[in-house]
Amino acid sequence: MHGDWSRRVMHTAPTVVQKWEEEQVEAEEVRQFQVIGPRAPVIAFVGEEVVVSYHLNPSIDAQNMEVRWYRNDPSGLVHYYGTSQDHMDQQMPEYRGRTKFLKGNITKGLVALRIHHIRPSDEGEYVCFFESSTFYNKAQFKVLVTGSLKKKHGKLRKEYGKLHEELGLKYARRYAAKTDNMFFYRKCYPGSRHSNPYLQITDDNKSVKGGDTFQELPKKRQRFDNLVCVLGQQIFSKGKHYWEVSVKNKIKWTLSICKDSVCRQGEIMVSSETGFWTIGLNRNNDYQALLNPQKTLHLEESPETIGIFLDYEAGRVSFYNVTNLSHIYTYRNCFTGSLRPYFYPGPLYNGQNEHPLTILPLGHIRKAIGRRRSM
Repeated sequence: MHGDWSRRVMHTAPTVVQKWEEEQVEAEEVRQFQVIGPRAPVIAFVGEEVVVSYHLNPSIDAQNMEVRWYRNDPSGLVHYYGTSQDHMDQQMPEYRGRTKFLKGNITKGLVALRIHHIRPSDEGEYVCFFESSTFYNKAQFKVLVTGSLKKKHGKLRKEYGKLHEELGLKYARRYAAKTDNMFFYRKCYPGSRHSNPYLQITDDNKSVKGGDTFQELPKKRQRFDNLVCVLGQQIFSKGKHYWEVSVKNKIKWTLSICKDSVCRQGEIMVSSETGFWTIGLNRNNDYQALLNPQKTLHLEESPETIGIFLDYEAGRVSFYNVTNLSHIYTYRNCFTGSLRPYFYPGPLYNGQNEHPLTILPLGHIRKAIGRRRSM
């Protein structure tokens, strides 16, 4: 009897140990990660600043990891973060007082390094190194410094910046066309549960316009009760995203991204200070970026289509005039928390502003790229 029991224990014991070991192996595998950052060289101007962003794949909390940024070898330390704080004692003298570690989204594995007052000597190869208690990985990037454009060739520098932004539009459109963004495009559409009761949203959720009839809608915290606008269904917390909106035949409108947490009740100031990064057209035919104070934008041609490109990790949202493929304006910010598309179609003005804001389908972008390639 006892012999049978002991044999059963001996027979089952390896199975328990084996299961525990398998769980440990699985846990170790989960903690592995890739370090992902810019593939192309990062361009910086002497005397200005540059921000280089990296994220972990999969997205895991990096608060308790060590993050090192260094030049050719670990001894050339540019910035060091560990035990949830910065350690500057071993930093290279030439970088002291010029670096800032941006960790607003570190719980999602998103970090960035800002280098101030760029010098010609900052050009070269860099490494971003992440280390947890069980695993480490790294990625390299290169910084190219344009040392003489600012002082001696201001016009050339301005033209270069313009070219760089316009190339950003081409990249964004090709990125959207090559990736499977149909799900994204559907989810970017205005969401009725966020809309003001005076707005009219089409059944396919692709278009929104102002109305003069108040609709009896369920009262919800997500719904704007005073500002006649609507947010998109899609939530952004990482990655690159691009979409296009038709503003054809409209005399007033505003488009943007905004924080998902923005106030939606009562009087609201739409500004970058309150979590709205917007551009728009007013009744005086002025295009504006809604900063505080507002910034007037001078466009060579009135757009019929606006392109919006969000690069979450880089902290940039750019607006483009797709009609003539030109750059309009770029906001630069270190984003934290979730973001959503924002649509304000403007009031009717006795039927003069009755055309809707319409999210253009992905096929529209693919056809446009195809036409340009065939020209």
